[in-house]
Amino acid sequence: MSIKLSHRLNTIASLIGPQPAQIWDCCCDHGLLGAELLNHGHQVHFVDVVPEIMQALEVKLQRFFPHVNGQAPNWFVHCADVARLPLIQHPTQLPIVVIIAGIGGELMCELLQALQPIIHQRHTPLSLILCPVNHAYLVRQQVRSMPLLVTDELLIEENRRFYEIMQLNTLHGKPITATGDSIWQAQPANISDTTTVVTSTAKRYQQKLLDHYQRRLIGAEKTADQNAIKHLNEVIAAYQGLNLSR
Repeated sequence: MSIKLSHRLNTIASLIGPQPAQIWDCCCDHGLLGAELLNHGHQVHFVDVVPEIMQALEVKLQRFFPHVNGQAPNWFVHCADVARLPLIQHPTQLPIVVIIAGIGGELMCELLQALQPIIHQRHTPLSLILCPVNHAYLVRQQVRSMPLLVTDELLIEENRRFYEIMQLNTLHGKPITATGDSIWQAQPANISDTTTVVTSTAKRYQQKLLDHYQRRLIGAEKTADQNAIKHLNEVIAAYQGLNLSR
């Protein structure tokens, strides 16, 4: 099955090496990412809570990736809440990778909180790839409270939107930071048609974040929400203090 992925999904797929793995594609929507990973020989569990989407996805998978008699299936469809991920029901010797992408940061934090018992109970390494559509700062704060280490992190821009992609592991890596490290490091700057150097991706992303949180701060000040004011000032100071090299 030939699949054309977006830049965001293609970047996520590229973080998974060639070694066969058990992939849990959470909040999978129409399953394009998981289908591409099936093409690369991984076992994929598609997870989403919307029955209509999962029923349609299963029909497509049966057509393009039919189960062969006598062979273990390489895909499963779960119409289920990601908070109740049935990892224990699918034991494997393969490396396990849980992908959560395409949802807001607040919901992602709720799911990560719910997954804490599963992560704590595992005796074998578990990898996660996270790509929230917003509120990455909140997601990073949640990750910092969990037994997870960052092994890679990327910043990409697609259709004028910015995405942080975080690759995490329960066994190796380094502690995650509130604002990220390598996503702000040097890469070639974008060049316009007139060869004039334009503001780099990282700097534009930083400015977008600062504008967003400063607008929220104005709103919090109008309602005299002291807890929100304190939190937002901390976030703004963190992003203002970044030393950008691109």
